[in-house]
Amino acid sequence: MSEPSSVPPETAPPPLGITAIIEWLGLPPSGDLGQELTTLKGHLLAMEDTAASAQQRHRVLDLIHARSVTAVARLTPSLDEAGLPLPRKLRALVKSAQELLELLARNFLTILQDQVDEHLVKGLRQPQDVILWRAQYLLKQHLLISALVASPAAVGIWEAAHRTYALARERGLQGQPPEGTASSIENEYASTLLLACAQPASFSARELEFIADIAQRHGHRLEFLSITDERHRGLFWIDPNRDSPAVALARRLPPPETPVLWFSCDQLAHFLERQLHTLESGSQRTGTSELPEFAATLSGRSVLRRLIRFWGNPARRRFPRRRQSYRVTLHAGLEPLAGLLRGPALEEGEGSSWMITNESPDGYALMHLAGTSEKLEVGDVVALKPENHPPGRGGWQACIVRWALSENPEHLEIGLQILAPKALPATIALPGENASAHPHVLVLPAVPGLRPNDSLVTPAGLLPADQGRFVLLVERDNLEIKEVRTTSLDEQTARVEIFSIAVEEQPD
Repeated sequence: MSEPSSVPPETAPPPLGITAIIEWLGLPPSGDLGQELTTLKGHLLAMEDTAASAQQRHRVLDLIHARSVTAVARLTPSLDEAGLPLPRKLRALVKSAQELLELLARNFLTILQDQVDEHLVKGLRQPQDVILWRAQYLLKQHLLISALVASPAAVGIWEAAHRTYALARERGLQGQPPEGTASSIENEYASTLLLACAQPASFSARELEFIADIAQRHGHRLEFLSITDERHRGLFWIDPNRDSPAVALARRLPPPETPVLWFSCDQLAHFLERQLHTLESGSQRTGTSELPEFAATLSGRSVLRRLIRFWGNPARRRFPRRRQSYRVTLHAGLEPLAGLLRGPALEEGEGSSWMITNESPDGYALMHLAGTSEKLEVGDVVALKPENHPPGRGGWQACIVRWALSENPEHLEIGLQILAPKALPATIALPGENASAHPHVLVLPAVPGLRPNDSLVTPAGLLPADQGRFVLLVERDNLEIKEVRTTSLDEQTARVEIFSIAVEEQPD
């Protein structure tokens, strides 16, 4: 298939009559994804001014729904490795897909709320529960795409998702899967809420697809509550009348006298804890097949640990943030950071320029100004230094990327957590490898009261769990050779792992 392209609205075909639209929908999908999305949206809009019977409108809506789901499924794989910010061409496709999903969902909701056609619904091919399920699913896909491209949800999408679920509850249709579907309307809504509660900006696109899969499989473990019950640790609330996702009770109380919908993620968090224990123990007896295959990887287990915390024990922000506006230079990746700490091997001009917009004692929020950001990914380590700092090897701060947001191709914001005020370049000497193959790593010196032991930052998957002792060459003022062992795995992302280490005492 040729590379998909975006088609501007002015090149879309002129509106067709209802018969011509039905004939077009019977043709094979276009190889040009941009043209396919634009034409589908055009036919939806054309139906508003086309003379047709209710039966014809419902038939066209069914056909457009099937083509739209297929078209969006063609788009989402291209978002996994796209990087941020998205290229303009891909961003245009995302916009077309989300506009189509929203318009189609609102058409389904209009069917149920149009009093003129209400008496016809029972005689049509699709019953009310199927129509509501489709609307809920389309809105979920819209929000998933926003998460995959690290973009805020469009105005009105969350309000429509809340309203769709409320309509299903009013009609008693939320609990059972409609005919031809594999999940209930409530499960579709619950999986949408779970994705938002997982703080999607703090995960890569591939990790988000894994989270969405878990949420879909186990959305039934989310517990809707009639009243608040503070015995639950993973307690969230929704204001159904507001265009916003759920909020953790630990982070903010609902406004007084506001009717809210409560739910708890405790049951799901406990389930994931059991699954994670099974994976880490190497046992296959307790149903690890209930999770996607990605769960068995190092990155998958890292995501599970974070989900257990986000869903089962959401925490307040530890420190207040202060607004700032000074420039910094940033280099992404463990190798560049180790090189900068080692000396002038890497030119500082190769980095990218950013503006610090706010900071706290443990991190920063930054906005991209200039330079490449293609290598940047959530979970990677970066080197950070103010632009007015004197040149040289000093002044570089080791941080890890915690979240990323991108509203358009010219805009990228990231959040960084400070790993240590000072980091030391080092090399691991692994048995059986020659000197040229020794990987570069970082040592984070212990900080009294915060980090009692030295930490080691390595590429993900470098050290197996049973590595035992190994030799570490630390470049401090002089080269230090130490025999060390890992004592715990403190952090694990798709890019790096952070271990606590202990120096092995040499016998006298």
